[in-house]
Amino acid sequence: MIISKELANLLKSLPQPESYHNGIPVILALSLGGVSVFWCNHCKQVHSHGSMSGHRIAHCFHKGYSNYYLKVLTSDDLKQEVNL
Repeated sequence: MIISKELANLLKSLPQPESYHNGIPVILALSLGGVSVFWCNHCKQVHSHGSMSGHRIAHCFHKGYSNYYLKVLTSDDLKQEVNL
């Protein structure tokens, strides 16, 4: 998936992990064209999953998380996260 620099910078600005649920990190993501995208602080790339929030298995294993919960932000959530 090719994304703009602006979107990549927005994804990088989201706090990761946002929190933990039962010891598993909660990662913030944006819905984009039917998929959820987020910035991986471990491999420094954008990752994508299905568009629903929920438990996921990591696509990369750069000494990061092997699994996490994905929290897909609505536009209102995003405005709060980045203080728009």
